[in-house]
Amino acid sequence: MTTAERFWSKAQLAPNNECFPWLGAKHQQGYGTFRYQGKSQYAHRVAWILVNGSIPNRLHILHRCDNPGCVRPDHMFLGTNKDNIHDSMVKGRRKGVKHPGRVCKLSFEQVKQIRVDLQHTSQQQIADAYGVSASTISLIATGRRRQQA
Repeated sequence: MTTAERFWSKAQLAPNNECFPWLGAKHQQGYGTFRYQGKSQYAHRVAWILVNGSIPNRLHILHRCDNPGCVRPDHMFLGTNKDNIHDSMVKGRRKGVKHPGRVCKLSFEQVKQIRVDLQHTSQQQIADAYGVSASTISLIATGRRRQQA
């Protein structure tokens, strides 16, 4: 069986313009995974490569359908990291204060509240409550992030 045959056997092909759901293993965020060229890769990226060829350096494969489990090549397009961030904000997946070159998940008001919460709550509990990593909370606690807040 060729790599392409093995790959497409793990996708549910659909008519019209419907998504092709990935039936194989999935990453915790819903992206399909597939072993390709000796390593585990996102299935949507492999779908792109099989149909369109290599992905230029520093470019991402974005979903028009906003379905991370979709591997239908015509639901995808190339974009930069900036395009990916903008796309996720437009589609409501990424909220927060936008800074040049990055997006912050926490507002200045949330950072102020986190600093208050740190007096009586563990960093991990705060991280879980805000949906960020414990290292982000640690950086806030030590003053290495969001000094303006």
